[in-house]
Amino acid sequence: MATYFTIDVPPNQRRNQEQDPNLQTVPDFVGEDPSVLRSQLSGAPLLAHESAANDALTQYRLQALKALGEYSGLRGKEAIDGHDAYRQALQDSRDGVFDQVPGAAQRLLQPHLDRLHHENLHFGMAHRGQQDKEWANKSALDALEANTRDALWRTGDFNLLQKIAEHSDGEWMKIGQREGWSNDLVWRKADQAKGELFGRIILTQLEQGDKAGAQQTWEFSQQHVDPQTITDAMRNRMMPGQRQSY
Repeated sequence: MATYFTIDVPPNQRRNQEQDPNLQTVPDFVGEDPSVLRSQLSGAPLLAHESAANDALTQYRLQALKALGEYSGLRGKEAIDGHDAYRQALQDSRDGVFDQVPGAAQRLLQPHLDRLHHENLHFGMAHRGQQDKEWANKSALDALEANTRDALWRTGDFNLLQKIAEHSDGEWMKIGQREGWSNDLVWRKADQAKGELFGRIILTQLEQGDKAGAQQTWEFSQQHVDPQTITDAMRNRMMPGQRQSY
């Protein structure tokens, strides 16, 4: 006689689902009664091959749940690099449980096993896609911050500032495409980033006593973004009592 299990989502996976909205849709096999085969038997005693098929399906569910829990905890580049290993673990588990049962049990097991296997593969692809997008966005923002630090070391280099401003616009367009943002939102984000860039440079020049350089940067920056956006960025960075006028 087969032993039936009820599988629930472990606490660590529930936490992962809260962190990543993409993980909130867990494959159907989690939480349902694993004996989908039992419904075919109309209450009749299980035959040997039926018991073997049920036991094999339960074994796959448990192994797949372990692989899913481990993979769903990976973030960023780790999730991208770990996707092939996740797929291979599922395939090995699927092949292993299928090969261990006799032919009559295989015929009963295969449609249910393949359905669950494909659900798990789909989940892995969705998780990898989400993490690929987040990693690409983070890499873009890190590159823009590195550009800003370079500009802070080379204040007054307006050729560099021009290139950085153009590169910033391009990166925000890519981020917006990945996130599905509207054009208005993309340009609002891009303008805010440029306002932050110019504002930091102007404040740095003022702190260094270079008022003439700050004025030149202020005039140059207005070619790229609304002055109010720069003023707001500077106001957010200045401590009380450090207000400047231009």
